[in-house]
Amino acid sequence: MEPLRKDKDAPQTAATVTEAHYNQGNTYFGQGRYDEAIGEYREAIKINPNLAEAHAGIGLAYHCQGRPDDAIKELKEAIWINPKLALPHFNLGCVYITKNEFGNAIRELKETIKIDPNSDTAAGAYYNLGFIYIRQGKLVDSIRELREAIRIEPDFVDAHCDLGGIYASQGNLDEGIRELKEAIRIDPNYGKAHYTLGTIYGPSGRLDEAIKELREAIRIDPSDADARGNLGNTYLENNRIDDAIREYREALAIKPHSDHAHINLGVAYAKQGKFDEAISEYREAITINPNLAMAHYNLGVSYERQGRLDEATREYREAIRINPNDKDSRRRLDFAYKSGKLNTDGKTVT
Repeated sequence: MEPLRKDKDAPQTAATVTEAHYNQGNTYFGQGRYDEAIGEYREAIKINPNLAEAHAGIGLAYHCQGRPDDAIKELKEAIWINPKLALPHFNLGCVYITKNEFGNAIRELKETIKIDPNSDTAAGAYYNLGFIYIRQGKLVDSIRELREAIRIEPDFVDAHCDLGGIYASQGNLDEGIRELKEAIRIDPNYGKAHYTLGTIYGPSGRLDEAIKELREAIRIDPSDADARGNLGNTYLENNRIDDAIREYREALAIKPHSDHAHINLGVAYAKQGKFDEAISEYREAITINPNLAMAHYNLGVSYERQGRLDEATREYREAIRINPNDKDSRRRLDFAYKSGKLNTDGKTVT
C-alpha cells in the first residue's frame, strides 16, 4: 500500500493522526505482522471511517491470513467508498481466485485494468487473468493475457514461464523454449523455468539438456520432489537405471505418498530384474491409490515374470475393471488364454 502524505511540520490534527496509524499499519504489514497491521488500520478508520485505503489494507491482511470471506467484506467496503482505486479491485480478484470463483475474479481484474491500464497492478491483473484461463482450458485467451502482462512489464518472469509452458503444451516447442529461456535470462535462479524446460527437452529426445535443466532446478530447490521424479524418468529413458533409482528414492524421501514415484521406482527395479522390489513398490502405489490401473498392470507383469500367474490374472482384471480400455492388460490376458497357460476361469493350468 502507498503511504499517506504527511507534512512533518504540521500540527497533530485528526488527519495526521490517521496518517500515522495507516502508515504504521503498512509497516507492520510489510513485516508480516498482520494482526498488528489490522489494529493500526482500524485505529485509522475510527478517526476516518471513509479511508478506503485502510479498509483495503485490512482486506489484504485477512487474505494473507487465509481469511477470504473477511477479506472480501473489507475490500468491498474499500471499493464502495472509492470505486476508482485499482488495488482493492485487484486484491479482491486475487481472493476470488483462491475461492475458485473465477467469474467474480475476472470481473474484478478487468475493472483493475480499466481503472489503471498500464500500471504494474494492471500487469498483475493480466497475469492473473491468464492463470484463470489456463485453469479453464482457454489457452488462446491465456496467451493473449500473458502477452499483455509482458507488454507492460517485459521482465515479468512468471508470465514468460507460464507462456512457455502453454506453447509447449500446444506442440509449439520452439516458442515454448524461447519463452522459458527468456525467463531464465531474467532470473537465472527461477527454478520453475528450469524444471519446465527440462520436462520439454526430455520427451523431445534432448536427454542431456533435460538432465542439465532438471539438475539446475534441484540445485535451486533441493526439496523439489517433482524435479527429482522427472530427472529419474529422464535417467530411465537414458538407461541410467541406478541414477534413476537414486532420484526416485530422493523424491519419495520428500514426498512419500507419491503414487507415481512408487510406480516409476518399481519400473526401474523391474528393468534390473529385481521383481520382489518392483512388486513392493507397485503395492505401495496401490495402497496410496487403489484405482491406478497402471500400478495393477505393472504388478501383474512382475507376477507373471515370477510365474505367479493367478496373481497376475487378478491384477490384469483389476486394471481392466478400473480402465475398460486398458488394451495392454487385455492383450496379456488373451495371450495367456490362447497359450493354454490359463483356464477359462482365469486360474493357472496345473
